Amino acid sequence: MAINTRIHGTFCSQMKAWRHAKELTQAGLAEKMGVSQPNIAALESGRFTPSVDTLQAVADAFGISVENFLFLEPSEIFS
Repeated sequence: MAINTRIHGTFCSQMKAWRHAKELTQAGLAEKMGVSQPNIAALESGRFTPSVDTLQAVADAFGISVENFLFLEPSEIFS
């Protein structure tokens, strides 16, 4: 099951923001998730709509909940 389009836009921007906040490269995040760097690039650019499982895997890789990933800016947690 894919996430809806409203959340898809949020996912793309949040993924990049969280990756930068955690000081990870796309390759570093890919390694944590067990996927390839081009997959991370495709997710961040919106070329692929992530499944709910992918959303959970990304949040897990950042060590945060799905809710925090989608609805909080990294600065709200790291300040």
